[in-house]
Amino acid sequence: MEKLPDCYAQLPDMEHTIQFALKSFQFGSPHPEDCCRLRVFFLQKNEPKAALYWFQFTTIIPEVDDGGIIHQACSTWIPHLQQCICHSRLGDMNKAYKHIVIAPSFYPNHKLILKK
Repeated sequence: MEKLPDCYAQLPDMEHTIQFALKSFQFGSPHPEDCCRLRVFFLQKNEPKAALYWFQFTTIIPEVDDGGIIHQACSTWIPHLQQCICHSRLGDMNKAYKHIVIAPSFYPNHKLILKK
């Protein structure tokens, strides 16, 4: 089930991507990867407020150790980098700056962070 939303994400079928990301909540606590799919969906739809909710939520949900692979980037530097974009689109440059400063604390040499 975990990879099904990723498969749909490769297609121009974001509705199914979201459907299966939300369906994963039926099987347990939210995983950062599923929240990541939701936030990207809203960012692509140019709905930065909705995307921002999921970016913020991802940074505060407890890590779920259910034996699966944990993608640390989905709950560390990526949400902060994306929150920077959301706040920038909403015109709040102070909050955008706050998150662009936090992101490198997790992965200082990543090319996307260095680019910003």
